[in-house]
Amino acid sequence: MPWVHFWVEYKNDFCKMSRNSVQEKLVSALAVFALAFGLMLTPPSTFASDPDGSVLLDGSSGYLDAGTSADWNIGTNDFTVEWFAYQTSSGGFNRAFSLGTYPSAALAFSIEGGTAYIWASGSPNIKLTYSFTGPGGYFNRWIHYAITRTAGNMNFYVDGTRVATAADSTNINTTGQHLYIGSEVSAAPTCFPGNLSNFHFVNGTALYSGASATVPTSTLTAVANSKLLLALNNGSTWLDDTSGQAHTVTASGGATSDSNNPFTVPSAPVLDAPAATTTGATIAWSAPTLNSGGITDYEYALDDSGSWISTAGTSRTHEVTGLSAGTSHTVRVRGVNATGAGLQSNSESFTVGSGLPHTNRDGSIPAVVLVLLAGLTAAAGTSLLRSGVKRA
Repeated sequence: MPWVHFWVEYKNDFCKMSRNSVQEKLVSALAVFALAFGLMLTPPSTFASDPDGSVLLDGSSGYLDAGTSADWNIGTNDFTVEWFAYQTSSGGFNRAFSLGTYPSAALAFSIEGGTAYIWASGSPNIKLTYSFTGPGGYFNRWIHYAITRTAGNMNFYVDGTRVATAADSTNINTTGQHLYIGSEVSAAPTCFPGNLSNFHFVNGTALYSGASATVPTSTLTAVANSKLLLALNNGSTWLDDTSGQAHTVTASGGATSDSNNPFTVPSAPVLDAPAATTTGATIAWSAPTLNSGGITDYEYALDDSGSWISTAGTSRTHEVTGLSAGTSHTVRVRGVNATGAGLQSNSESFTVGSGLPHTNRDGSIPAVVLVLLAGLTAAAGTSLLRSGVKRA
């Protein structure tokens, strides 16, 4: 039997080896047995095995608690705190994170009334502020935020642009302070509304410096001095710390795993029935329900050709032109963001120059047509909407 011969060889060798050599032989033997029997020795699950995701916070009770740790004690070190946020509303003192609670938080970040505040070693020791231009500046889109300290200066970055900087050498003492993500816990108005992803705490290194920085385009990985890294994927390991420090993180209140994330293309828009014209059609669609905030362009394709044409903007209506009268076509649309082209919409058909377009699936007239009819009605002085035609 070959396995008997294998064991005898190893047994005889063991008698002649030091303890370290024996250990090495055992490891080799186990590897051989594993391969022989087709066994798979797999490491513990990590975020790489699950799809990208985020934590969805309800804005009233949800938050994550990373507990207390000497790893949070920044002192006078350089540091980096970075994360992605998809904020859906505003009100109160929405905290993305807080080391401790008001008024003695060691380091915290919030957006209050459209202004970002960063403070350290107690409040109101505000270090940096930045005012967004209206809710559109930070609502319903993924934004990368980063706070760093290097060479005696604290910096605040929004999507790779340094928007605030100031001299700072504060001793940030976090002894006994919990690291909360998505709240300050002391009061409901501090809860963050929306999604947070890829929260990264680095003690001892500034990952970004200068006037601009490169925004990450994929799930973050640990670097030297990473102390907490939560990719917050959409899977069973969503609360795992992949920094190498293995901190335990707990979810409380309305905090759940979610598929929305900064590295995913937009989901499929819903396309309305096109309104045919003499040279093409007017098309309109609703925004994707997932990752619509970062859309930079919409594209359309005719007849499932796979050839996508830019609409040159983010408007959700577009005039398709250059088609021959009497020809029939199908059309689809999709959104495009920094990650790439999104999922394509449903297909709708139209015939060029056929007069009034098809109705929507529920029998209603497409919104874009109602606008056209309203204009014609005003010009003619009588209603062009016949009885029995369902309004949208």
